[in-house]
Amino acid sequence: MCRAPPKLVVTKHAVDGPYAAALGSDAYRLSCGTFAVFTVLSLLYRRDEMSTEALVHACIGPFQSYASYMGDVHLLGRGHNYWPDLILAPLVSLWAMKLYGALPAFRRSAGFSVSCFALALYRNHKCRKDDWVLLHVLWHCLPLTLYAGLFIEGPDVFIAKGLLALLLLLQLTSSNRLGPKLRPKLRRP
Repeated sequence: MCRAPPKLVVTKHAVDGPYAAALGSDAYRLSCGTFAVFTVLSLLYRRDEMSTEALVHACIGPFQSYASYMGDVHLLGRGHNYWPDLILAPLVSLWAMKLYGALPAFRRSAGFSVSCFALALYRNHKCRKDDWVLLHVLWHCLPLTLYAGLFIEGPDVFIAKGLLALLLLLQLTSSNRLGPKLRPKLRRP
């Protein structure tokens, strides 16, 4: 017997179904920041090893993180998309392909992440299943998996891998412990 999923009220907007699962996940919210983490790690640890174009590309991370958060969290389920995320995500990805496309680390990271993104879209929009959230978190792990693949060793790679493990742990434990302003409240039918 199927029951309707609980509705969540997020700033006067009702969000239900698979979107409720996303807004109830700390990992989903935090995964938007992986682009900014790529920037910080690149500037602090690998600035001398990267080309100027690669550093400029890395510096777009905070903007991509903001756009991703706005599109994937703040406006989720409200009936419209955040156009900067829709434009910036493919442009930054294509630029990364130009910079790193010949490297096996990029092909592995991008192949895995793009597969997760496609499967997340399918599981969310076609199947209406909550597991799309984990797949979307894995899609957002692209900057960290790419970083760990490009730079094989060092404390920065350890940080990137640790953050990946933390995101997966948060998702797998269904953590929703962030401040009350970010935590959606259940509305009883």
